[in-house]
Amino acid sequence: MHGVLTDLDLTPFHGATLLQIAVGPYDLQLRFDSSLSISIEGRWELCEPQGARSDSLDRLRTVAGRTVISTQVHAPTSIALVFDGGAELVIYDDSRDYESFSISPGGIFV
Repeated sequence: MHGVLTDLDLTPFHGATLLQIAVGPYDLQLRFDSSLSISIEGRWELCEPQGARSDSLDRLRTVAGRTVISTQVHAPTSIALVFDGGAELVIYDDSRDYESFSISPGGIFV
């Protein structure tokens, strides 16, 4: 685990709309307006307002077109994007040997 840094700045995602979810053989790509993107190679979880938790791509599609209203850094284990409507996407750093996610632009690798 490389660890999420305490001072990781996620504020560029505030107000960003999730435009596209792309699924590859080894990663999941989230593309936002303003040229922001997150490549997820590790574990993620969508937490819905009513308490349900899921790592289903079908459930993840419910946040497509939604806007990020806030972000959270849970150093050293995860980050979270909170979308309008209340859904929260948690992205974990869960690998000791490999990158769990990356953020562009900025060249941030966790």
